Amino acid sequence: MQGELIESSRIRKCLWDGPFAMTTQNLTIVANYQVPGGALNQSPPYMIMLNPGASTFNVTMYLPNPANVMWCHEIWNTIGATGVLTLKGANTGNPTIGSVAANKRAEVVWNFYAATPEWVAFLSA
Repeated sequence: MQGELIESSRIRKCLWDGPFAMTTQNLTIVANYQVPGGALNQSPPYMIMLNPGASTFNVTMYLPNPANVMWCHEIWNTIGATGVLTLKGANTGNPTIGSVAANKRAEVVWNFYAATPEWVAFLSA
């Protein structure tokens, strides 16, 4: 079904490079991680798969440009052990916006409607 959706989109010339096109980045991290992005219209892949091993690392989001549109990513802690990803926002002080436990995911959405726009994490159960 997913392949059919992508092929149908190609025929209509409206291919969306998002979760259905399966753009991914898979990294084993050994230190705190800064999600790349922030240049005009630059965005990392939709799905960012990180493996922190048995450690706890901070994952700091980028400040999107332009900041007045919706940006969305899914961050998946792919380790099946004890490593935790602590998600940090992009604003001054990098506030904690959530923690992703082992083998869990978080959808991270740029909330530009907030008084101070910031990333919001919706954590999986």
